[in-house]
Amino acid sequence: MQYPEKERAVVGYLSMCGFAGVPKSAVVEPEAFTSTLNGLYYAAAHRLHHAGKAVVCTTILEAIEREPYWLRIAEAEAKAAGMVSWKDGVVMADTSLGYSPAGGATVTEHLADIATASNARKATRIGRNLADGSMPVAEALEELKLLAKPKSAMVGVEMHTFEQLWEYKAEDDSSTLVGNRWLCRGGQLLLLGQSGIGKSSYTLQQAMTWALGMPFFGMKPKQKLKCLIVQAENDMGDMAEVVQGVMSYVVAQSKMTQREALDILRQNVIVARVTAQTGEAFIEVIRELIIKHGPFDLVYGDPLLSFIGDDISQQAVASHFLRELCNPLAFEHGFAWVWSHHTGKPQSDSKSRSHWNANDYAYIGLGSSELTNWARAICVLQTTKHEGIFKVLLAKRGNRAAVVDEHGHPTTDIIIKHAAKGLHWEVAELPEETQEEGKPQGKAGRTPKIGPLQEAEIVAAHTLWPDGARGFYGEMIAKYGVSRDTIERILRRSKNSTQTQKAA
Repeated sequence: MQYPEKERAVVGYLSMCGFAGVPKSAVVEPEAFTSTLNGLYYAAAHRLHHAGKAVVCTTILEAIEREPYWLRIAEAEAKAAGMVSWKDGVVMADTSLGYSPAGGATVTEHLADIATASNARKATRIGRNLADGSMPVAEALEELKLLAKPKSAMVGVEMHTFEQLWEYKAEDDSSTLVGNRWLCRGGQLLLLGQSGIGKSSYTLQQAMTWALGMPFFGMKPKQKLKCLIVQAENDMGDMAEVVQGVMSYVVAQSKMTQREALDILRQNVIVARVTAQTGEAFIEVIRELIIKHGPFDLVYGDPLLSFIGDDISQQAVASHFLRELCNPLAFEHGFAWVWSHHTGKPQSDSKSRSHWNANDYAYIGLGSSELTNWARAICVLQTTKHEGIFKVLLAKRGNRAAVVDEHGHPTTDIIIKHAAKGLHWEVAELPEETQEEGKPQGKAGRTPKIGPLQEAEIVAAHTLWPDGARGFYGEMIAKYGVSRDTIERILRRSKNSTQTQKAA
């Protein structure tokens, strides 16, 4: 079995369009090509694509020229075939698929046929060797088992040469979706929060904001992101109310007209309600939605408990769903998962978490700790002691979200609230804390009172603190024994006072 015309069509498409429209699972070994030169062109293109670099005719040729071993093979093959130059094969390849809207899908089919033909040729050779006695039966069976092994077994397995790791530049990483490699293709973001806190409206507003290419409470996407939202708890009326409630706020933030925003959101936000499928059946639903409406940058699942289909407290269950089902699909189609998940029952002791840090909060999701291990990034949406005021804690790798506070310092805490009008979230501030009359100062659990001198020292330290440097709040908290909220209020008062004096 040989498909030389399909091999030429694959090379021609890659020389024009790279791997556009070709899923990551559609990968073959270069040896599968009957033409060694076509196999080299394909290997060079795949290496460029994996490194996030442009794949076109010139870059394919340059990649081969930079690799002495490849270049020697290319020159030898060209000479044996009577070609003037080893470059002629890619320059003269069949580029007709590059002009077809379905070119990527056709290349995917061609690659599958090339791989099947290669396996058939290998099986034929094994059969001949077995028949003439040059290969033992046991060895032949093992070889045939390897050929029959599903290709998907290698989905999600990535190899990196030392040279690639040494030359890697984070700013050029095309897989980044949000922040400083906070959320990347093939990655996972987990949003944790109590039931009824507003996770569904939060995720929908996040998706709509990122779909327009705008920052969501400081979390900046690298581009306009196409989002698939799959949820189980809200009917059409519920979702419509949230969309309409979020829309006016998002449009106002975008500085676009409503028509301009709608045109983008129609393309970049797809919503589906899935109420009957869990586990592997759910993954097949997502695969079908991607084929019909994708590709997507983000796929939202809301909530995780509705789709896992088994006891999430068991690590084997969590690992199977998250690593064996969710991860391969994300790798195959190049998107990142965003899952909403419930926290457990609140602690009866209100002070039980007073000593927790951000990493501790990453483990409050209901179920196995495998959730925390699996997720690349974790956000916790939590209540505060102030009615209607909430905190988004960027609990895992939060510093990579590249969020800054109103003073320009990096932060992993975002204060938000439900809007008084409309079903959306907006920026909030924590109210001023006041000492109750008749209560002694400095009691355990209370923020110590500091005087004007200490406040002036904090303002002066903030003024002199290097731009972009971390650790300001931690150092001030340790030195003066006050909360971050108190420090922020001191800085706000100083800023407002300065502005008032300038105006006067």
